[in-house]
Amino acid sequence: MFGSSSQARDGAQENYELERQLAEGGLNRPSADYVQLMWSAFISLWDGSSDAERTGLTSLVVSGVETTEQERGFCRLLFTAEGNAPT
Repeated sequence: MFGSSSQARDGAQENYELERQLAEGGLNRPSADYVQLMWSAFISLWDGSSDAERTGLTSLVVSGVETTEQERGFCRLLFTAEGNAPT
């Protein structure tokens, strides 16, 4: 999952911080069924979108992109729940 133990620690710390923020904000972690439903809806939107609309959709789920080599890298996706997400 992570390339090094340092990255794994960073990922674990980031996960802990996200969990803390969710708890403080009164937000609930979405259920697996809810995430599947939302991704299915997102894919349906994507399939019927123009290139310009896809740019806007991408900005809703990608929080950052890091290039590790000339043609290699990774992106960080947003999977946080909204306040009305079912649990």
